[in-house]
Amino acid sequence: MLINQNSPKIFTITGTDTDIGKTVVTAALLRALRQNGLLAQAIKIVQTGVDVSLSQENVGDCQVYGQACQDLKQHDLPPGKVMRSFRLAASPHLAAANDSKPIDLNELYLDLTNYISKTQADVFLLETAGGLFVPLNGQKDMLDLLKRLGCEVILCAQNKLGAINQALSASSAINAAGLKLTALILTEPHQPTNDPVEKIISLDNLDLLAKRLDDNPWPGSKDKKPFSIKLPYLNLPTVRGWDEAAHILEPLVKRIIFKPLPKQSLIDLDQSLLWHPYTKANQPGPLYPVKTAFENKIILEDGRQLIDGMSSWWSAIHGYNHPKLVAAIQNQAAKLCHIMFGGFTHEPAINLGLRLIEHLPRGLAKIFFADSGSVAVEVAMKMALQYHQGLNQKERCHFLTPYGGYHGDTLGAMSVCDPINGMHQLFKDYLPKQFFMPRPNARFDQPFDPDSLNWAREILASHGSKIAAVIIEPIVQGAGGMWFYHPEYLKGLAKLAKEAGCLIIFDEI
Repeated sequence: MLINQNSPKIFTITGTDTDIGKTVVTAALLRALRQNGLLAQAIKIVQTGVDVSLSQENVGDCQVYGQACQDLKQHDLPPGKVMRSFRLAASPHLAAANDSKPIDLNELYLDLTNYISKTQADVFLLETAGGLFVPLNGQKDMLDLLKRLGCEVILCAQNKLGAINQALSASSAINAAGLKLTALILTEPHQPTNDPVEKIISLDNLDLLAKRLDDNPWPGSKDKKPFSIKLPYLNLPTVRGWDEAAHILEPLVKRIIFKPLPKQSLIDLDQSLLWHPYTKANQPGPLYPVKTAFENKIILEDGRQLIDGMSSWWSAIHGYNHPKLVAAIQNQAAKLCHIMFGGFTHEPAINLGLRLIEHLPRGLAKIFFADSGSVAVEVAMKMALQYHQGLNQKERCHFLTPYGGYHGDTLGAMSVCDPINGMHQLFKDYLPKQFFMPRPNARFDQPFDPDSLNWAREILASHGSKIAAVIIEPIVQGAGGMWFYHPEYLKGLAKLAKEAGCLIIFDEI
């Protein structure tokens, strides 16, 4: 049998609650995979309530994994493994605290990925402890780990009253995390009874959940939609019982096992379709496909982990996938994704304005929202020009700025970027002509030298009547080389601009 060419395949088995049959589902799926000739292993991410001195391949739920495969051909790879084990039968964070061994999410993630990368297997089944929001420590839940792993999810729910609410709630959380829901397994809590109400509920749960999940496909429109499987109460741990369970899960196994179709790599597809910033279309620079990102780390598709030292071009100052930011985005998108701002307003915009005003100097009391740094610069330049036109000073149509600056890639913004060492030489004959002066030479960490303002003073004295505004990056020129200068230079420049009748634009990222 063949599996997807991006082997090994990794699936997470989680549940809507604890003690609902996740381990049975994991063990039965493990048996089905091995019966189909695949080398598969189940990994219990966190095991509580066990003797921690035992082998990590023969403790807790690993015993069930081994029991399900005991009559099958044995391999060097044991059926199961535990990544973290604790003595107290409690949730992971409490059990870990009881053993004075708190769980660090980064360390657990690295241990898992390192183990998988070094272990020869076709499929790994990662069974969670409890459900999605079981706490690993005081800040992070199991779902935080699953988001970093980025693997497909098999959700287990007990087929009883309340299953619909629990399963759809968990499914929503899985989709919101950007994960793929592969299947929903409804487990029967006990042997069948003759209770007619219970039978109706059981059948309705399966039918309605199958429809609702079909209506809510996982991220990626070309992917197969999740499906539901009913796993009845079985006579375990007999071989016949495990065989029956494995047979019921065969549709799920078929989804895992398939012959890969020839396809282009992500990089080939990208280079045939997309044109990236700051590179040639016909000679593109190197590309590194990204799988996910969290905190200050970027995880590549090949598993390598990078530290992002530039905060995604200064736009992710709080890190990637920050839980508060993600929650705020999801909450706002659920209320109102977008409405045109011409003639309309709404509470989030007003609240943001109020919070921004609190941080601005007295006298700055109006805010114009823009969708990027370049657009913000264009708006500011247009405001400056229109201001002087309103005063009938139409000759003020130029800008003064230091060398070494960077303000964006749109036309107006390019005209005030460094004309010598910048990257816009190709457009120099098309861009408006501006006034440039040497970059501030008053170092941030040295006593201020008033003579550092002489260049600005001379240009404003000679050409001030033509200048609409001075534009500058306050205190630090970012893309121009992280050039820090003295705050008194900025104050002096603002004073000179005001004396010359010019406005001043602070381009702050």
